[in-house]
Amino acid sequence: MLQFWSVADNVRFGGALMAIETAERLLQEQMY
Repeated sequence: MLQFWSVADNVRFGGALMAIETAERLLQEQMY
């Protein structure tokens, strides 16, 4: 059960990183 929560945490963290990268890319495209 502990391993499952660890995996869920990694997925959530990875999703947050992807969202931040996507937002930064969109901002850069709008600036130029």
